[in-house]
This record gives sequence, structure tokens and C-alpha cells, in this order.
Amino acid sequence: MRFDSDIDKVWMYKLSGEVTTIRREIENKLSCVITSPLITISDMTSLWGQWCPVERTIKISIRLIRNYEWKAVKHVLRHEFAHLIVDEVFKMSMTGVSHGEAFQKACDALGVDADRCASHEYLSSYKTSEGEGVVDKVRKLLIKGNCTSVSKLEADLFLNKAREIMVRHNISMSSVCGNDRFCVIRPVGPLYKKTPRYTSVLRDIVEEYYFVKTIRTYAFVNVNGRHTCKRVIEMFGEKYNVELAEYIYHALLSNALLMWKEFVNEQKAKGAPIRGVYHKNNFINGVLNGYKLQLDENEPKVVSKETEALIHINDPLLEELFNKQYPNAKMEGYSYSPGTGGYISGYEKGKNMRIGRGVGDGASRGVMLSA
Repeated sequence: MRFDSDIDKVWMYKLSGEVTTIRREIENKLSCVITSPLITISDMTSLWGQWCPVERTIKISIRLIRNYEWKAVKHVLRHEFAHLIVDEVFKMSMTGVSHGEAFQKACDALGVDADRCASHEYLSSYKTSEGEGVVDKVRKLLIKGNCTSVSKLEADLFLNKAREIMVRHNISMSSVCGNDRFCVIRPVGPLYKKTPRYTSVLRDIVEEYYFVKTIRTYAFVNVNGRHTCKRVIEMFGEKYNVELAEYIYHALLSNALLMWKEFVNEQKAKGAPIRGVYHKNNFINGVLNGYKLQLDENEPKVVSKETEALIHINDPLLEELFNKQYPNAKMEGYSYSPGTGGYISGYEKGKNMRIGRGVGDGASRGVMLSA
């Protein structure tokens, strides 16, 4: 099961908010009135963004959105708006001079650099995971070199190879150890009118085992032609951790929903009643807690000091960056009572699912973040 459509809607909501801010700035600074352009998310790989005057459309690369910090996305969006100003406010668009004096003036009004948006160098002042393959290779070699399960000869080979690569590519230890780490945002799962209680268990799993933070927030999206407020879960963390946590989140949710459908068919075959959404939510809650029990028993959170230092960011830095990104986040409690509405049936299935773990027999409580 894929959730791409809902996730794209969340990205569009975030981009639309930036568009509104930029449009108001333009109108105030240049004493003009402009209509917001159409914003689309593109799979293009050669450009970060593109202004298409005929369609009045600004395209933003999904690669930019997923791999760069959000400040870089805002910068590219402003860069493309500068093209719009040249075309529609200054009325000076001419082929081949889109980055001329008029464009410089438009960029000055928007407070952005007038450099071309066509290379990695354009976004060099922003943090990204693009091109980190060599650094990642060094990290892996250092981890292997510090592993107690290898011989001294093997360890020396790994460490010497890591040093050789660092010298050849002028890589500093601060880059390898993560002093320049940064975090990305990823909306996950579907959009909800009311967030199901089982999403709290999903968030518990990815936060506890995959070193990310999550938050329940909202987005205004178009649903059947109406502007509707929907709830959404967002992940925040280092890109590699977020990508793994994102995969686990979607895999768990998809498997739990599939198990629910199978359970419904089983119950119907027996002539047993199905009690609507309440029954579904409790069954899925049980599945996820059953999977979580697997994690506790089979995948204990024990790592070497070297690995923890190089990879894991379950530390104050993640908390600090998260609080900067979501300054208005607040704690929200949740609770559930095992044994009702199909919970036990789901729990037993979850214990055998090939992805997770659960809690004990008593009611469980925890805290989550919302905005």
C-alpha cells in the first residue's frame, strides 16, 4: 500500500504557505498585485526549480524537497519567483537574459542570491546529503575497524583504508563524525480527519528504534474541490535514519491494514460481528503492539560506542534541532486498554509478523508531540 498521494498533498500545503508569504512580500516591496502561480512537484533531475511563464507554473524538484533542509527549498522557490517578477511585474522577459539586471533587482527584493539554480554549488550554503557517498564509505570503514569481532590485522586494514580515502578527498573527521549533521522532514502515512490511536504505537516504534522524532500536525488540502484540514504524522531526523524509519512505518501500517482485511474475512466466515472503526483501530493497535514485542525480545538496543558515536543521533542535538523546527510542539498523552475490540486477536498476529513487538497485559500510557 502506497501513501504517495497524501504525502504530496502535505508537501503542496507547505509550499503553498511559502508562496503566500513570498507573494505578500512582493506586493509590499514592489507596490504591485500578483496572482499566485501554480506550484507542482516534479521528478526533474537537472534542475532544482523552474518557472514556466506560459503555464504560470513553478516546478520544484522532489529530490530537492527530500534531500535538502527546508531553508534550501524556500531559497529555490524565491529564486523562481524572481523570474516571475521579471516576466509579470517588470515586463522585461527576453530569451537569454533571464538572469540579467532585472533579475538581480527582483532577487534583491526577495533577499536571495541571483546565482543560477542549475548546480549543486548553487545550494552549497545549505546542508544536504547529496554527494555524501564517500563520507558514508569512510564511516562504514571506521565502524568495521573498531569492531571487536575482527582481527587486529583486519581492523588495521579497514582503518588505513578509511584514512587513505579521507586524505584523497580532503574529508575532515568533523564531517565523518557528524558535527555538520542536519535533519530533514518527511510526512508519512495517509491524511486523517481524526488520527487513529494506533498511530501512537507506530510513532513509538520508529522513535525508539530508528532514532527519529515524530509529530502529529495538520495540513489544509484539496478534497473533492473543498479546502479541508487534515491531520498528518511527520518525521524529523537525519536523512538516513528518516528513510529507514519511513520505510518501516509504511511497511508496518500496510501489513497491519492487510491483516485487518484478512481478519474481517475470517470473522465473516464464522458469522461473527465486526464493530466498525472501533474494532478496526483496536485490532491494528494489537498488531502493532505484538510486533513491538518482537523488537524488544529479538532486537535489543545494544550498540558499540563507536557505532553510536558515528551513526546514532538519539541525542541532545536531535532534540535541539527538532525544537527549532517545531517551536510550538506540545506533549499529548495517549492510552489504550488491551483486551477490547479485537486487540487480542491483532496482538497474536502481530507477534508473528515479520517486522515488530508489543507491551504487557496492563493498560499502557505514553506521550506524543502535536502542533
